[in-house]
Amino acid sequence: MGCSADTAPDVDVKSHGGYTALHVAAMNSRHEVIELLVVVYKADPDATDFAGRKPIYYLPHDSAAGRRSSAFFRRFDISTELRIYDCL
Repeated sequence: MGCSADTAPDVDVKSHGGYTALHVAAMNSRHEVIELLVVVYKADPDATDFAGRKPIYYLPHDSAAGRRSSAFFRRFDISTELRIYDCL
């Protein structure tokens, strides 16, 4: 059973802390879920939680580089801005 545009789930709904599904996937380093949310369900990578943080904030840091892990996120190369799907 597939989803049509009018029955697709709203993946940008926020929890009590303002987290979207994309925030939670980033917090748990679930790269396959991040990809699914962004590519298939068109989750908003710029959604902010109640602290003003975007999902990319919650990705683990690269220990060698001292910055957010972005190797997985480079795969889509949709935009030149630092958006979560630029880093996929």
